[in-house]
Amino acid sequence: MREIKFKGTTPEGDIVYGDLTHYNGHCFIADKRVDPDSVKQFAGTDENGVDLYEGDSRRLHGRIFRVAVLPYFEEIFGGKDAALFPIKPKTGQLSLF
Repeated sequence: MREIKFKGTTPEGDIVYGDLTHYNGHCFIADKRVDPDSVKQFAGTDENGVDLYEGDSRRLHGRIFRVAVLPYFEEIFGGKDAALFPIKPKTGQLSLF
């Protein structure tokens, strides 16, 4: 099971990491107010131990992939609950199949 943590961007543009809390209609990570649209959940690490968050993009074998967290993926496929999906070059949309 993966660790539950988040990253987000403050109004000043700083990236912060940690637990996500909501208070009085605002989102906070590590006691810093963050833009709710910038919040991403931790998905795991890559082969080099670098943290991956949902929505992150990675280049692999000349193609760009986006990290997605999938409910029940770990139970179905075992061991992992996040996956990389290719992005369509012209539209930037995920190419699931």
